[in-house]
Amino acid sequence: VQEMVKRLLQLPGLPGPDAADALGLAITQAHAGHAMARLAAVSPLQRRQHAMYKDGRSY
Repeated sequence: VQEMVKRLLQLPGLPGPDAADALGLAITQAHAGHAMARLAAVSPLQRRQHAMYKDGRSY
C-alpha cells in the first residue's frame, strides 16, 4: 500500500504505514464515489445490460 500511494501521489518517499493505509482508503473512496456518480447518470436498462455482459458473461 505504501508503494502504491507513493506512486499515485508522486511522493518523494514512502509514507508511514498508517498514513499509507489512510491515504489508500481515501483514494479508494474517491474513485468509488466517482464511479457511483457515473452509474447514477445511466438509465436502469443500460445498467442491467452492462451487468449482463460484464466480463464476457451473457445471461
